[in-house]
Parts: sequence; structure tokens; C-alpha cells
Amino acid sequence: MLFNKNVAVVSGVGVIAGTGGLGKTQLAIEYVRRFGYLYEGGVWWAEADQGLGAVIALVSEAASEAASEAAAINVDGQLPETQQAVQLWDALRGHPPSLLVLDNFPEEGALAPYLPASGAVQALVTTRRGDLNHPKLPLPFLEPGAALDLLNSGGRKFGSEAGSLLDALGGLPLAIELTSSFLNQRKDLDPPKLLAEMRKTGEMETLRAFSKRYRDHLPSKHELDVAATFQLSWDQLGDPAKRTLRAIAEMAPAPVPVRLLRTILEAPEVGLNDPLGEPVAELERLSLADRGEEGDPSIHRLVRSFVLHVTPPEESPRESAAVALVREMSRVGDQADTQAYKELDPVVPHAEILAQADGVGPQNKVDLWDCVGTHHQNHGRYMLAKGAMERSLHEAEACYEPGHPSVASSQGNLALVLTDLGEPAEARDLLRKALAADEASYEPGHPSIAVSQSNLAMVLKNLGELAEARDLLRKALAADEASYEPGHPSIATDQSILGVVLKELGELAEARDLLRKAYRSLHDKLGPNNPKTKIVLGNLRSVEGEAAD
Repeated sequence: MLFNKNVAVVSGVGVIAGTGGLGKTQLAIEYVRRFGYLYEGGVWWAEADQGLGAVIALVSEAASEAASEAAAINVDGQLPETQQAVQLWDALRGHPPSLLVLDNFPEEGALAPYLPASGAVQALVTTRRGDLNHPKLPLPFLEPGAALDLLNSGGRKFGSEAGSLLDALGGLPLAIELTSSFLNQRKDLDPPKLLAEMRKTGEMETLRAFSKRYRDHLPSKHELDVAATFQLSWDQLGDPAKRTLRAIAEMAPAPVPVRLLRTILEAPEVGLNDPLGEPVAELERLSLADRGEEGDPSIHRLVRSFVLHVTPPEESPRESAAVALVREMSRVGDQADTQAYKELDPVVPHAEILAQADGVGPQNKVDLWDCVGTHHQNHGRYMLAKGAMERSLHEAEACYEPGHPSVASSQGNLALVLTDLGEPAEARDLLRKALAADEASYEPGHPSIAVSQSNLAMVLKNLGELAEARDLLRKALAADEASYEPGHPSIATDQSILGVVLKELGELAEARDLLRKAYRSLHDKLGPNNPKTKIVLGNLRSVEGEAAD
């Protein structure tokens, strides 16, 4: 079907087996499993509700990795996102046949910018919307026979006695899957007894609030019955599994890396007695969580919302989760952590959710947005980086007085992204404010002052103000040499930038000596193949060539 038409939209409500309601995503997964091999250019799975910018970043990066160097996909991050999309789809016109899956397209907004204009890239869209003007495959609620088959898939077999229970669940696969798992755990209950328990279950005010908010996601007139199935499954959980599910519910509707969960729950891996492995297995057994290929658990939005409704706010691990995310995302600043480049991608959606959540401390919000911005910057996603850095600065300015070190740090980081985007004048003004704030907050020679001096010097260099840049870099280098051991990367960075400035000023001998020191330090600390090491080596060879002439 997708090779005959450019776009197919699958509409419905959610997915199956604890990760959906009607099976949209599951259908897309099955399509990819069966027919993905036909798409020579690859299959790109994008979470459409993360926005057009995230889809562009994912596709351009994946397509570039698959292409030869000569055919790399280049998108101008300074353009508006809709124009970036046009540029991306134009670049893919000669790409081999590929499939773009836009999962969970949001309820509002135009679909057209997300759709490839090139026939080489097909699109499969899952959404709850019914107003998209493309061929649709609407997914109905399950008929009685199919509903009974799903109920019986858990192992126990039922017949006509399950009819009233299935009527109460309204043919919603998510609710039926949960009920099947529950009946498989509770052999003492049959469908009529379970239905009676559902109808008299407690905490109905919470369930009514949950049902009112998510009525559109559930079969008509079955809100309380579906919510009651969540309640019964919740009641089956042990305390460790409840804490684990509560932590997952604080995260974004995406797989939560096990590494991150361990940090939030303080559950280190200890072999067979793993304090996290058994709770996650229990959630999966009761169809409250699903584990993808990487083994990272995720939960459906309806389950997430139910858990947040049914647990007291004071039990929220939100602040500890934010602290854990800051610790994990801080890896962006470790140049020697080569795994962070890829490992942090699945952490970013969770960092963004916590950075916007109530109950998270202001400094944690500042740090989360800052780390998200730096991660995007490291990937060359400069517009996304700019947006995150602006939010970091906004949070800092809302919580602290002008000139506070946190405000200065956010100003400096935003300025670096503006430099990457070709806005050096605005970057210079921000960095002057950051430097003035640091000089007012710290003793002369403090490392934070040195960072601001170095950052401002780089921008002044780009603006051609070389003499001031040189003087600032000499101060920054002297401060870092007094603060760190010889060979520290901060010293090497100062030496490298100062060497380039001196080269442009014609002071080749000193420039050569500084670049040699910087190269030796980075070679020893980061290795010869690190991008920073290679850049310094290139600058050194350029200076040595000019000096030889």
C-alpha cells in the first residue's frame, strides 16, 4: 500500500499490550517488521509529538550516516523549521527508497511540513486525529470474538461467561490486555467475579477525575471500567514495582534508560539480586510496562496518567529524578566520555519533561536546559541548542538577581550557540555581561572568570578584535595554569585559541609553541582521533607551514 501512495495515516487511540489502546503503533511496528527490508534506504522512526525540529534532526542525521561523504545531508539550522524540512526533503530526492514513520502525530498542527516531497521517502503516520486529508486505515474497537481471543491469550481460557466483562471494557485492547494479565495472576477470580470487583473498587473519586480528563482516549461509557482495570493491576503490585512505575510515570512518554532508572531509584546492578530487574519484570508481567529492544521500560500515556492520579504528590520522586537527570546529562561536558554522544539522545526527552515540571528546583531546571542545549550543540543542532539555552537563561533570570553566577553561566552558554549560528555581535554583548558578573562574584583568577574571558576572546577573534582577544586569553591562560595541573584540557583550550589569535597577529613563534603544548596535552588526554585534537593539529601544521616560509 505505501508504495502506491505516498502517505498512509493509521488513526485510532493508542497501542496494544500495555503500550497502546487500539494498536496504531503496534500496526506500524508489524508493517516495519514485515516489509522494512523493501526500503533500501532504511526505516526512520520518529516520535512526531516531539516536534518538527526533532524529526528533521533525526532524519538528517540517520540519512547522513547511511550516505557517502559526498552525499551527506546538510540542513541549514539557521532557517525556520519549515524551510529546513523543505531543504531536507529536496536533499533526499536521490536517496534510495526509505520509510519515515511519524508515530503519535499530535492533535494540533499541520501535517504537510512533516511529509517528504520526494517519492523516494514514503511516510506512515499514526495519530488520534481524523481530519488529516490522506488515505486512512481507521482502527475499530475489537469485536466480541477478537476481544475474547485477546482475553484468552494470557493462558486461561474463557467462553460466554466473559461477555459482560468484555462489554464493560468496550473492546479497548489496552484494557483487555491488562485484564488478561490480571486474571492470569489471580486464578481465584473468573470474569463475572472480576467484573463485580471492578464495579465496587475503591478510590472512585480519583478514577472519576482520571476518566474525566482522558475521556476522549477511552471507549464511550466505559471510562470507569477501564480505569478500574488499572486500579486492580496497581493493587497487585508490590511496593518496589509501584516505586518503579511511579518513577517511570514522571518521565516522558518514551523508553526510560535503565541506567537512568537505577540512578533515580538508587538501585545499583548487583547480579541475581537486582533491585530493579524484578520490579520491571513484574510491571511487564502485568502489562503495565513494555520493554523495547534495548530493554528500557516504557508505559502508555493512560497508565502514566493513572499512576500520577492515584499516588499522593508527596510520594513523587520528581526532584530526585531531576537530580539524577542533571548528573546523567552533565556528561555532555566530559570530552573524554565518548559514549555520551549517543547514549544521551534517549535521555533528552526526559530531561525536557522534568525541566518544565512543577516541583523541580530552579537550579535543576537551569542545569537541565543547559545540558540539553549543550547536547544539541555537540550534535550540530544549533537551533534546538539555542532554544534550550534561551530557556536555561529564562529560568535563571526568573529565579536569581542580575549578575548571579547562574545567570552569567547561562548567558555564556547561550552566547556560544549564537556564535555557532553566526550571531557574534549578540554573543559578544552577552559574554561581556557574563564576564562582568563573574568578576563581581569571584576573586581574580577564579576558573569561572577564566572561562568567561576565554569565551569572550573567541567571539572577539571572530569579529576581528584580535588585540583584546589576545589580552583576555593571556589572563585566562594564567588563571587556568594557576588553578589546574599541567596538561589540563582547560589549559590546552586556552593555549589553542591564543595560538590561533597570535598566528593571525603574525606572532608565529609564540603561536607555534602554544599550539605544540596544546596538541601534546589533548593527544595524551583525549587521544589522537578526538575532533579537538585533530583541530589543534591542523592549526599547528598551518602555523609551522607559515613559519617555515
